[in-house]
Amino acid sequence: MGKTKLLKFYLFSSVLIVALSCLFACGRSQSFDVEFSSNVETIESGNNIQLSWSSQNASRCYSNDFDSKNQVSGTITLKIVTTTTYTITCSNSQNSTISKQLTVSVSSAKIESSNSAGATYYVANNALANNSNTGASDAPWRNIQFAIDQLVAGDTLIIKAGIYEETVLLSGAKHSGIANAPIRIQAQDGAVIDGSHLTPKGSQGLITLQDVKYVTIDNIELRNFRTASGDEISDTPIGIYIKGASAHLYIANNYIHHIENRSNCGQSSGCGTGANGIAVYGDTRTAISDIVLSGNEISHCILSSSEAFTLNGNIDGFKVLNNYVHDNNNIGIDIIGYESDTCSTCAPEENRARNGLVQGNKIINNSTNLALGRFSNNPWYEGDDGSAGGFYVDGGRNIVFDRNISSKNDIGFEFASEHSAKFSEDILMRNNLLFANREAGLSIGGYAQDSRAEGGGGTKNIAIFNNTFYKNKGWGTEINFSYRISAVQLANNIIVGEGDIADNFSSEINAQNDHITWLNNLWWATNNSDTSTLQGSFIAEDPLFIAPTQGNLHLQTNSVVIDRAIIQAPLSTWKNAFWQRLLLTDGILSVHGKQDIYGNSRFNNRLDIGAEEVIIVESNSS
Repeated sequence: MGKTKLLKFYLFSSVLIVALSCLFACGRSQSFDVEFSSNVETIESGNNIQLSWSSQNASRCYSNDFDSKNQVSGTITLKIVTTTTYTITCSNSQNSTISKQLTVSVSSAKIESSNSAGATYYVANNALANNSNTGASDAPWRNIQFAIDQLVAGDTLIIKAGIYEETVLLSGAKHSGIANAPIRIQAQDGAVIDGSHLTPKGSQGLITLQDVKYVTIDNIELRNFRTASGDEISDTPIGIYIKGASAHLYIANNYIHHIENRSNCGQSSGCGTGANGIAVYGDTRTAISDIVLSGNEISHCILSSSEAFTLNGNIDGFKVLNNYVHDNNNIGIDIIGYESDTCSTCAPEENRARNGLVQGNKIINNSTNLALGRFSNNPWYEGDDGSAGGFYVDGGRNIVFDRNISSKNDIGFEFASEHSAKFSEDILMRNNLLFANREAGLSIGGYAQDSRAEGGGGTKNIAIFNNTFYKNKGWGTEINFSYRISAVQLANNIIVGEGDIADNFSSEINAQNDHITWLNNLWWATNNSDTSTLQGSFIAEDPLFIAPTQGNLHLQTNSVVIDRAIIQAPLSTWKNAFWQRLLLTDGILSVHGKQDIYGNSRFNNRLDIGAEEVIIVESNSS
């Protein structure tokens, strides 16, 4: 759920946001262009692709999606797992920039060919479609729900291109696959479930999965699911809604947008409205487990008190990979525990999302002050300062955040607990890039001074290693400590802010914080004259980003951070089977990871400070 933030007063520079928006597009001259292409448009998951770029008049080209080495032309080979959008940006000597994007789709050909035990059926919205048909490609069924009701374990349903106006429910064993024969629902490009003429009833998804196992939902566009307008709105529209004792689900490559709660309700009235793009609610004593949410896009959702992407309650074992969440008016990704109305029969320690990998996601421009639809900002917050975190943990535990990008959200990352005497704990944050967030980079701890109040929880056992922070400042700054924080380590981070270097970190007075360790972080700002109050051991030097005001946060090859990181000890207490299966270790978790933010190998004899491992190509001279 959303929350009220304590008001803090700092200067906020909107100039930086404008400058960094050049990551996507800026002014250009007519003779300045870039060609950007892929050798394939669609490929099976796990294969390699080649991206090529060329610009005749550029001085350099760069990308936050791969390492271009700042070359104005080149080709790079990348492994692709899910449908991915890549961006290349080039600049010329006049500091004009131009960006090009392309998307490479991951097909399900490999999945379908391996599904020899089951049949493949089709549903369409055309003149041939009829529920009395056989479901063959040339005799498709008409309704998705009817088609799903015909499937058995091992079957695949292909949704043909077209607009379908219906809600879909998969429930229980009748809609479940088995370990070697999952049910697969695969859409062709252009297949849309549209809720424009539908009204949510209670908490309802355009697609709802309840108590189902071994199901794949792939490549569906879901849109335009809205409540009525007014003050007393109790319904919650959701794009994809997972609940009950569900397990072994793969939700991938779906595009979810314009899911809207149109209530005028504000938090002071006590109403509880919301909306979600994707919602996973563990609401029974049997945990939801083995959930993969990969390559989905969620945008332009009006969320009221809720989040674009949420995992809440009794969830044990999940992966959130390579999703793109942008332009929503509340939190991007939220991992929640201790909400009694989620699982009323659960013990408190059961009722929390846990053991999850959050990797490779881009969370961009999510703000409670974002204008969407008829709202100039999110009415739930009643004009408060921005409080939408890109990534938020509220009572979750044993979570790894790796290789994510958070930009232009209100808060880059937040680890807190809204529940008195409860904690978000055992979190590893590594190799992430946080830049140009509107109010704060990282916020840790319960946000209420009174431990009995909402926001009266805390944070403990947090490792923050090898991240890059760049000019995240509004009411907060790069790193912000609130209340009841214990056992936090911050090492090998790049922390670049505005104003005085000491202002890159802020802590509440009488915050009840203990066992905080700062080690080998690089600090830099506009004014670096007084380093006397910097925390722990540090380096106070310019990290030498290539062109930060143009959105290029790659490091120059003579940066001081190269080979300067201090290796940290692995975590040895994460013994849940999820981590052993994922990492093939016996509870020993490397804190640095195998790859940097751009996919480069993390270890190259030594380790660099920050989210990037700089690749230096040595030329051979005769």
